[in-house]
Amino acid sequence: TNLEYISNTLHISKSSLKRRLKDEGFKFREILDDVRKELAKKYFETESLSIQEVTYRLGYKETSPFFRAFKRWYECTPTQFLKRF
Repeated sequence: TNLEYISNTLHISKSSLKRRLKDEGFKFREILDDVRKELAKKYFETESLSIQEVTYRLGYKETSPFFRAFKRWYECTPTQFLKRF
């Protein structure tokens, strides 16, 4: 998982990472969601990547969960977002 990867990179346990984030008022899932949101927009606006490539780069295994998240973030689908450009 992403949490496991990050904790291993920082050389701390998953539980320690969760606890430290909680102590600072954060949740790993919320941070991950915020980063994915900003990266999705950046990829579509500046790098002209396909929906499938953005899905993969953001760590989604399938496009349907990415579409649901994107619609929650921007109130439109990635396809609708791309039509703006």
